Amino acid sequence: MKKLIAIMTICILLAGCAKAVLPVDSTPAKPTPTSCVGMNYAIKGVVYAGSVDSDNALSGVPVSFSQTSWCSPTAGEQTAYTAENGSFEFEVYIHDTDTFDFLIEVDGYDSASARTGGFDYLASSRLPVVLVLQPIKTPVELARSWQVNIDQLNDLLSSQTIPQHLLEQKPLLRGDEFDIMAVFDVLDHISMVEGYKLAYVYNYDSMGSYPRLYVHSTDEAPFTTSAEYFAERPECSSKKNAPVHCDPMQSVEADGSELGYLQWVLLYVTGEQFYLDWHANIRDVTFIATSDALDQLVADLKSTDFGYPMSGEQAEKARAIDPTPKVSIDNETATMRMVWFGKWGGFFETEYVLSRTFPYTILETSRNTLLDYNCGVVF
Repeated sequence: MKKLIAIMTICILLAGCAKAVLPVDSTPAKPTPTSCVGMNYAIKGVVYAGSVDSDNALSGVPVSFSQTSWCSPTAGEQTAYTAENGSFEFEVYIHDTDTFDFLIEVDGYDSASARTGGFDYLASSRLPVVLVLQPIKTPVELARSWQVNIDQLNDLLSSQTIPQHLLEQKPLLRGDEFDIMAVFDVLDHISMVEGYKLAYVYNYDSMGSYPRLYVHSTDEAPFTTSAEYFAERPECSSKKNAPVHCDPMQSVEADGSELGYLQWVLLYVTGEQFYLDWHANIRDVTFIATSDALDQLVADLKSTDFGYPMSGEQAEKARAIDPTPKVSIDNETATMRMVWFGKWGGFFETEYVLSRTFPYTILETSRNTLLDYNCGVVF
């Protein structure tokens, strides 16, 4: 009996000691699913107005965050407000295939968005997400900015001389041709999805040769011939009714601003207007955003020696066109009205309705003829 009492006394003392040396942690443990390999991490970022400068940091700004994941317990949507230095953070459990989307909408500014992935945080430097809000442009400012984009992209693409080795049967890309990724130096409000590049193959045709854009991952070598491309992706042989993944614009993301959506459409429509040979030049499309650009185009058409010059009556009607682009963005769509010209058709206005979220879908397109004109050139 004495031995039993001694043992019970020791157990009580040990229990009391255990309570004394093990403090209670009031913070609940973060869930770590056994089926989802990853890590707990705080994704951090900073919000600025206008440019990346500590003096431009914005405080009290709501940042919407969405985590798409098949297994993470923190998947879903969160909202955080920026601190005095513009910083924010989200506590998440990261799996390598996760996708993270950030969106900021503040009155007086274009919306700003960004996307990154779980692998970037698990295997790279884990740099803060930087979001820069730009003041909303007036219609005149937006038109001028887009006209600069139009002119710069046209100059870049039209200045490319077709290499002689591409004007042969079964042309082979050697790697020293025009780098189509240079378009993003001009179109600074759109970008490729991380890990992918824009490229092209060249289609030879004795009646008119032209490039075909596509996207490949950065860890894969680009195709060198169109035959190689179509053999690997036969479902993309025809653009009509092709699967979504055949469209390179599915990998091009806008920053959420009005100018970003306009730049996206500009690349979508005119991105293949380089290395055009013979009949392929009929694909020409020229966007017009300002009255000055319209006046210059009309003046060039009146004095052109490429086919029929524009008549005085046509010129007067053309100058009456309002080329100012119009952009309307709501929670679900981005709607854009824009004016363009083609030598074999005349002046048109087209309205594009895009889904607001990336990857974008063109939900609706409508076109209206503003003025008929045909240069009369027959190749």
